[in-house]
Amino acid sequence: SHLPIVLDADAFLSKELLSLLAQKDREIVITPHPKEFTILWKLLTGEELSVSEVQSRRFEMVRMFNAKYPHVTLLLKGANTLIMQEEQLYINPLGCAKLSKGGSGDVLSGLIVALLAQGYTGLEAAIQASLALVTAANNYKGSSYAMLPTDIIDEVSRLEEVI
Repeated sequence: SHLPIVLDADAFLSKELLSLLAQKDREIVITPHPKEFTILWKLLTGEELSVSEVQSRRFEMVRMFNAKYPHVTLLLKGANTLIMQEEQLYINPLGCAKLSKGGSGDVLSGLIVALLAQGYTGLEAAIQASLALVTAANNYKGSSYAMLPTDIIDEVSRLEEVI
């Protein structure tokens, strides 16, 4: 199939990921957080990394991944989300602690899928989804401790009204 694909979470545990990443005839976006990136890196290279190593070497790690899989859009989640494809590196410096909860990555993946379905490239979808997610989270007026993925989705639906 030539349909776009977004990979997150447990997808990084599967050896089938290697054959998916080798496919150059489809848009592929992967969205690991640093812990998931350590799992991905071990699968790809056999090298074990700690989360702190990934954090301290974020730019280097993203560039090393891109050298091996330049056609894949990598979105490395974190306080400063890094997005890279084909030697183009983007930084989203707008991150917030509200997004460090379970479920926000699922919302991000859903946004990317929705944008891919509308014809965006993987890189464009990752950039736009990352910006929409953090803008929605920052616009959320409730308690950051109680913010649910559904709250982010509600805020995303209001973004068009703000723009």
